[in-house]
Amino acid sequence: MESSVAGSPGGRHAGSGLWYRAMLSTLIVALMLAQAPCAGAGALTDAAAKVAVLDLKSAAAVLDGDTRADCGLSGVAGVYLQGLLAARLASASGGDAAALAPARDAASRLERLAAGRVEYAEIARLALLAAMAAAQSEREEMAVFLAQALSLESLRLAAGEAGAPVVPVHVLAGDLWLQVDPYDDARAAYLRARAQVGDTPAIALGLARAAARLDDAGAACTEYRALLALWQARADAPARELLEAHTYLRGLACAGGAPVR
Repeated sequence: MESSVAGSPGGRHAGSGLWYRAMLSTLIVALMLAQAPCAGAGALTDAAAKVAVLDLKSAAAVLDGDTRADCGLSGVAGVYLQGLLAARLASASGGDAAALAPARDAASRLERLAAGRVEYAEIARLALLAAMAAAQSEREEMAVFLAQALSLESLRLAAGEAGAPVVPVHVLAGDLWLQVDPYDDARAAYLRARAQVGDTPAIALGLARAAARLDDAGAACTEYRALLALWQARADAPARELLEAHTYLRGLACAGGAPVR
């Protein structure tokens, strides 16, 4: 009688068949995962819409599945937004080194995606390094990284090419200067951003806050009104910032101006 143990011919053939079937299944699954489509332009548009209402967390979630190297611009955007979100959370906890670990990981991934080339991945990496420095109140280091990122982004935008995806460095620069307190620098950065990318809610809000902290009530009133105009058709506009704008505009500083709706 022929043995059925693995050491016998029949056992070897049966075991070999099972091994090949298992290997084939593994390869098929791997191939399916490798070829999973990137969300691409649609996801970038959705993420930008979330950023327009200052919802960075949801924007990062939209691109969470596109953080592979083969997803191009949307892949870089996914890693970049994850890193910015991590840096923001770390800043809220005092810039703790452990809290910054996810941001450092994102910066390393962006470095690999850039592969040493001057492109949107390198711009995003430098911008993220600036955000990490700001989270630790390292103003001089932040300024160095911002200057490099802004220079590269300006060149690419002038050539009609993509800068940092979803959150332009020009806008981020204003946010970071506002975060570390030099309000004159923040206002200047937001004005440069407006010249580069046009009016956005983040720019209007940043200019309003910078003006209010510089005791420039006229400018603050103008920018808070601009913010409300940009958000007037958005049902998902953030309640906290809407309340901030309405409260300021109803104060004495804005008395005599256009009515607030």
